[in-house]
Amino acid sequence: MSQGNVVEAEALPRAKIVRSFLTGSRVYGTPREDSDIDLVVLLDADEMVGLAKIARNEETHGSPGGPHYEDGMSIRFGSLNLLCVTDEKHFQTWREGTEQLKAMRPVTREKAIEHLAELRHKNKISGWG
Repeated sequence: MSQGNVVEAEALPRAKIVRSFLTGSRVYGTPREDSDIDLVVLLDADEMVGLAKIARNEETHGSPGGPHYEDGMSIRFGSLNLLCVTDEKHFQTWREGTEQLKAMRPVTREKAIEHLAELRHKNKISGWG
């Protein structure tokens, strides 16, 4: 393990995550062997930016200054995909959608994306996620 990975592993437990839950193909879909683990996390914007700085990779979507930063961002640590949101309404919409998709499983990736987009529209949440 490189020194960079040691720093990342030590920094992660200090993040002040308010709440979290699993989502994605491993919960409601048809996961493949190479599927990542999707974890929705509710945290404040400073914590989210701090995690993005730790990750420092091309797999971070919605980085500060980017088009989706105000809504949240996806930050990858290997096969762990943190879907970070900073407001309760966005968090609850993800949770509601995940529960609905679990009840319909198995669900394709395309169907899940469509379902979550419809739910965000219904709940008047802008595009990220």
